[in-house]
Amino acid sequence: MKAVMYHYVRPDSGGMPYFRYLGLDDFRRQLDHFAATTGFVSKADFLRSLATKIPQSNGVILTFDDGLADHAEHVLPELSERGLWGLFYVSTGHYATGRMLDVHRIHVLLGHHGGAKILAALKELVTRDMMKAEDVGKFQELTYRLQTNDEATLAVKRVLNYFISYAWRPIVMDQLMVRFFDDGERELIGRHYVTPDQIRDLQRAGMVVGSHSVTHPVFSKLEEPAEREEIVNSFDFLEEATGGAGSILSTTPPSGS
Repeated sequence: MKAVMYHYVRPDSGGMPYFRYLGLDDFRRQLDHFAATTGFVSKADFLRSLATKIPQSNGVILTFDDGLADHAEHVLPELSERGLWGLFYVSTGHYATGRMLDVHRIHVLLGHHGGAKILAALKELVTRDMMKAEDVGKFQELTYRLQTNDEATLAVKRVLNYFISYAWRPIVMDQLMVRFFDDGERELIGRHYVTPDQIRDLQRAGMVVGSHSVTHPVFSKLEEPAEREEIVNSFDFLEEATGGAGSILSTTPPSGS
């Protein structure tokens, strides 16, 4: 049994020349490949394996992170047409704040403007006292080893996702959004995430909704009380959004995307 994780799945870049995403046609070809080779783990078998703690020996499970609008608009129709199911892990913090999560702000900044331009701005905004030496040392060589990024993009993602203190990151991100987007993020956030109604649509269609924390932090940078708050508060939101129906599962966020 293998889990295949997806983020952005869409027909095109949405007008962002540097945006990283999986094309919808490529996603369809991947599903065709899995169907012809490994096959898919059924939802019933997956839930049974959770209950018995005996994993399935083969097959693929499809997972979709962050609660992106792509998942309701493009992924769900494709899975439903094929009679497939998936795990949809939703980050919940933006519903309360009306602001994009910092990890997704980074995606759209890089997607619209490219690594070199954002890195130049960071050199003006970020000072050494905003970063912890132990975080720089710990994450410098361990992050993004399996991704292909140009050097500027790699530097931006490491600084903003790993090196900078969480006390400073929202301040720097606010400054970047104001600098590079005329209306901040009001126009962006409205089309970036699944709505609560779409979360319920996912469940009604037989998908499994899971918790992906509140703010999508790197959990190894948090103390235990903050970790617990991220998990508990995200579950509380999802339970209310879905009316407690169906399965609500949890995963801590992967290393910064």
